[in-house]
Amino acid sequence: MTSKKEINSKIIALSAQDKDKLINEKIIFIDFAPKNNLILLTSSYNTFYICEIINNSIIIKKTFTNVVESIIKINKCYFCNENSNIILLLSDNNNIYEWTVDREYISHIYYDVLGDSYEFKMNCQKNSSNEKGIQNFCVFKEHGINVWNTMKYNKKNVLRIENINCFSYDSTGLLLYYIDKTNQKNYLRVIKFIDEYECKEIFYKNLTFLDSKINIDYINSFDVNIIISDTKIGKLYVLKNYPIKEKEFEISLNNNYNLYIPFVGQNPLYQFGILCLNINNNSQALINLCYKSKTKNIENIELIISDLIYFKENNQGKGLLLTFNDLKKDLTQYDI
Repeated sequence: MTSKKEINSKIIALSAQDKDKLINEKIIFIDFAPKNNLILLTSSYNTFYICEIINNSIIIKKTFTNVVESIIKINKCYFCNENSNIILLLSDNNNIYEWTVDREYISHIYYDVLGDSYEFKMNCQKNSSNEKGIQNFCVFKEHGINVWNTMKYNKKNVLRIENINCFSYDSTGLLLYYIDKTNQKNYLRVIKFIDEYECKEIFYKNLTFLDSKINIDYINSFDVNIIISDTKIGKLYVLKNYPIKEKEFEISLNNNYNLYIPFVGQNPLYQFGILCLNINNNSQALINLCYKSKTKNIENIELIISDLIYFKENNQGKGLLLTFNDLKKDLTQYDI
């Protein structure tokens, strides 16, 4: 993948009838379940919609209104690890409500798990065919992470870690990577989930190649690569995952990008790419890395990006990036 011409895109619009229903509503969040082709739209009116993509058109299948008290504001909605029957409602009262679609009721509440600022991730985002069936989600707030399982009858907080900088699941959803900084040194740690109840640390390493001034605040795992970054100064590092040793690439970026989307290159044996997005000023860069020649190439590209996006990484082929235009009420799909 060497030029922007290879980033294929297409428009997926709401049907005319359904667009009329939403014309006066503001969509504030989107989620997608690729295996079901279902779109989840969160409205500023405390309404959420389950939609289906049919023949390149978005059709509203179900509408849910006033499912929580009127004083509570729903900020985000997620399919729970792509389960189309379970939706997690993230609200402004710091709670997460688990909504069951077929019975139309709140089946569980995760009390006071959010904060004014937080990051939310589910362990099956990258690989929905989790080999051990372990499904959980993680909330990162105030430099600490909490992981909850999503079992039907026995919800449990399976992990809590304080004083960390950032975290990421791996592509299987069975490993959790995180960075902490102690005595001016950046440490990479890896936690493995044994089952729904148990996990253990399996890796711990001082990243000696990093200067003490570097403060890693982003980590992502993809294929056999780990991406870490000090986003405030625009430094990005790529490490090989098996085994984790020294850095393979160090990259300096002119802009402070806040989202990195990794993808497999044209030759998956030795090529690797990263799409960098800065949502605030709508700028993007494409980084192509070649392990065979030890070269990297950075080019600016132009995509139509909004703050309403969804992306799913793909370890075998092209990744999926969706961006929602609230004015036109349509999706743009990019194959990365």
